[in-house]
Amino acid sequence: MRERKADIEDLVVHFLNKLNKRYNKEIRKIGEGVIEMLEAHDWYGNVRELENTLMQAVVMAKSDVLEKENIIINDRLSLMVKRETEPFELRSLADIEKEHIKRVLDQLNWNKLEASRILEITRPTLNAKIEKYNLDN
Repeated sequence: MRERKADIEDLVVHFLNKLNKRYNKEIRKIGEGVIEMLEAHDWYGNVRELENTLMQAVVMAKSDVLEKENIIINDRLSLMVKRETEPFELRSLADIEKEHIKRVLDQLNWNKLEASRILEITRPTLNAKIEKYNLDN
C-alpha cells in the first residue's frame, strides 16, 4: 500500500461498507482530512492494518461521519491529530487503557469476543483487564 496511496480512498469505502454491515452502523460520509491522514501513514501492516484501524474507528464513531478523531494510528501521526483536536492531557497509560477498553465494550454492548478482536488481545486477557479495572456494564 505504500506504493499505491491512490487506492486508499477506494479501500476505505470498501471497508466502510463491509464494517457497517458487520457492526450494524451507517457511516456514509468521510470527514474532512481523513483520507489525507490515512494516505500520510506508511501502513507497514498493509491492507490488514488499514482494515483493523477502520474497524476500531467504525466502532468508536458516534454519527454517520467517519472523523479523524475516530481513527487511532499508533505513531506520530495520531499524536499530531490529537494535539490539533484537543489539549494534551497528562494521564497514566493505565487510565487511558481502562477508558479505551470501556468505550469499546460499551459500543459493542459488552460483546467480549468482538471487543477482544478489535483490541487485538485474547479473551482471557480482556477478562483480566475488566477485573483489574473493575469495569462493568
